[in-house]
Amino acid sequence: MKKTVAMFCVVLILSLAACAMAQTVRFVEDSPEFNIEMELPEGTTLGNQTSQGMVSVAELRHDDHANVRVSIAPSELYDGMSLEEMSDEEVGYLMTALCAEYENPSAEMGVTPSGNEYIYICSNEATDIDSICTVYKGYFITLVQMNDDLSPLGESDYEYLLELLYNLNFIPLT
Repeated sequence: MKKTVAMFCVVLILSLAACAMAQTVRFVEDSPEFNIEMELPEGTTLGNQTSQGMVSVAELRHDDHANVRVSIAPSELYDGMSLEEMSDEEVGYLMTALCAEYENPSAEMGVTPSGNEYIYICSNEATDIDSICTVYKGYFITLVQMNDDLSPLGESDYEYLLELLYNLNFIPLT
């Protein structure tokens, strides 16, 4: 009897541990060089995930943070390039193009812990929408964050957006 109870406890603990593991989202892209995955932070749920042609989109929800839409698409303009390989002129052009969608934006560059450069764009508007963009080996990756009611985003929302970006993994296929 004691062995049966002990075995039951072991199975229960292993089952709970498996449930506690973080969920990973795999994005569909047509790269022969790498796959893209993202480990979702605790409390994050995957909403709609679609792929049309070479564009992959995933909606992420969290009870304590604004929603995030992640989109990944190849770019002919930046074919094979990553953001850190671009000239200052190319980065400036990209920042200008990204900011053109907003009335009063601010933009700044950053680097993830894994060394990928990114552009953070804050809309600075009453209907707050922020985004982070990067380019990796010719793929344009964008994380757009907003509340359903377009209310202002807080500092914790920005930190969550960065956490999602930092959790992107580019997995070599070779």
